[in-house]
Amino acid sequence: MVVFGAGASYDSFGALTPPNPKQYRMPLANELFDLRFGDDYRLFPQCHPVIPLLQRSGVNVESVLEGLQQDAKQYSPGLVQLAAIRYYLGYMLSRCQETWTDTVTKGVTNYKTLLDQIARRAIGKEKVCLVTFNYDTLLDEALTSRGVKLQSMLDYIRSDFYLIKLHGSVNWAHEVRNYPIKNGDLSVLIPEIIDNAPNLDVNSDSFELANANPFNRPFGKPLFPALAIPVENKPGYECPQDHQKVLKEFFPQITKVLLIGWRANENRFLNDLATNMSKRVSVMVVSRDQTSASQTLTRISPVMGKNGVIMNNFFAAKTSFSGFVFSSELTEFLQN
Repeated sequence: MVVFGAGASYDSFGALTPPNPKQYRMPLANELFDLRFGDDYRLFPQCHPVIPLLQRSGVNVESVLEGLQQDAKQYSPGLVQLAAIRYYLGYMLSRCQETWTDTVTKGVTNYKTLLDQIARRAIGKEKVCLVTFNYDTLLDEALTSRGVKLQSMLDYIRSDFYLIKLHGSVNWAHEVRNYPIKNGDLSVLIPEIIDNAPNLDVNSDSFELANANPFNRPFGKPLFPALAIPVENKPGYECPQDHQKVLKEFFPQITKVLLIGWRANENRFLNDLATNMSKRVSVMVVSRDQTSASQTLTRISPVMGKNGVIMNNFFAAKTSFSGFVFSSELTEFLQN
């Protein structure tokens, strides 16, 4: 199993050249509302009142969003703001990813290299479960480059590489069942859907593939973004039930776990992993450096220990994702 967090997409390409490519890079959680995305959130004015709360220096974006989500239970305009944020996140991340790959990486990513490294070794003959908490489609594209056609939701769990996106995806959508379409112009329809968020009947059990840019989707039926608001204590998964079933069945088969760019803050998943996987597994944590990886190990250790997982083979990688994909650490981890 390979588990990816925001740090994996942030560090998805290593051959960075001057000038500073930060202006193009995929954002970490606390960068989701940076000023560089102003042209994107400009299109969703319903969320503008809370943007300053999310841009303060040193702010914990996930904590603020969790507070807004709690407030929305008694404050209906908050539901409108959160709906606008969902649309914004999908739109912004799809545009950011397009710019990142077109301007900087030219399609090359560490995701593609990692999957190739896994497939080259004996472990690649077994099923590999890829779990991501990211909304972007960099990992989807890595699978597509290996010949996996993701043309339906079931395609995510049909190949030897399962792809489980627990917090949703920029190209996933829910059907809105009770909103009559009055205008074929999506630039009009989307603001109307956002304004009516408190009264929408969103079919949260239905997932369908859609254009990552909500303004480029074919006119036909209203759709709502199938991605979770990034909060500290997430109430559940934004993921099809059949995907979650495959994940649950996979846990006992795990022999090795790679954690890449993931801070281990999703307590539900961490508990499910520790409870259901074998008590003797090898775990490698990859972060921005060895110190950061060690901190993640420290966070997961109490949960692992509580569930009887033997931690003799838990390691903190010495380098970042960009260095790890061609390191002897990865080779040894996959072979041993």
